[in-house]
Amino acid sequence: MWTGHPSARPALVDWLRRLAGDGRPLVRTRAAATAAVLARADLPSAMALVIEPWATSSGFRHRQVTVNALVLAHLLGLANVSRIIDSWCVSDDWKLSWVAIRAHGLIGPERPLETLVALRGAARRQQDQDEPQELLLAELAESVELLILSPPTTRSSPTWSARSTTTAPSSTSRSGASSAPAGEPGRASRTDLHWSWTGTHERFKSEARRPGTSPSCGGPRSGTPTTPSRRSKCCAAGC
Repeated sequence: MWTGHPSARPALVDWLRRLAGDGRPLVRTRAAATAAVLARADLPSAMALVIEPWATSSGFRHRQVTVNALVLAHLLGLANVSRIIDSWCVSDDWKLSWVAIRAHGLIGPERPLETLVALRGAARRQQDQDEPQELLLAELAESVELLILSPPTTRSSPTWSARSTTTAPSSTSRSGASSAPAGEPGRASRTDLHWSWTGTHERFKSEARRPGTSPSCGGPRSGTPTTPSRRSKCCAAGC
């Protein structure tokens, strides 16, 4: 539909945007997986119409879904996605930087040198600011921590697992007053899927090609439940 019926794109984009802002983590995760598949089919249009508008949204949920979509697109083998994330790290738009820094924490173990360079650039950019964004500094610390604590792996054999946190960090200025940018919640739900690395990513590739399955959880769309061992890998965030 995305490439064969361009006239349907506005309705599809609007529908996906509403799903990305849904209150249910499973729905948001599947919206991210759909955006990743669209990016695999046509990266420029998916970035322009879906992913980048989510990344610059004032809503936390849309930006978090953007992180998951970019990571999933990277797992599907889109080489340009890592370059996009690298460039966003030092963007003038703090929202793009937030998305990129958070995504680097999840794909970093596969490309540690490039991730360190990108995160260092983002940290230096914040250091040069008169009033650095405390929200970005918190994300930088978490991404570096994930990279340091990640198990040794090779570029030819990346691994993944699901992790989730419960709250978004609050932003506090040096004077003690809240300095969260407009539209940024002080504490927000963070039960979406975050992808770090302790399994294999090959099944994302196979499920993206196999009709009738959901890339987010691997279960058939017919409603047949997945086995507990399989669900535990991809649904630890509560989906």
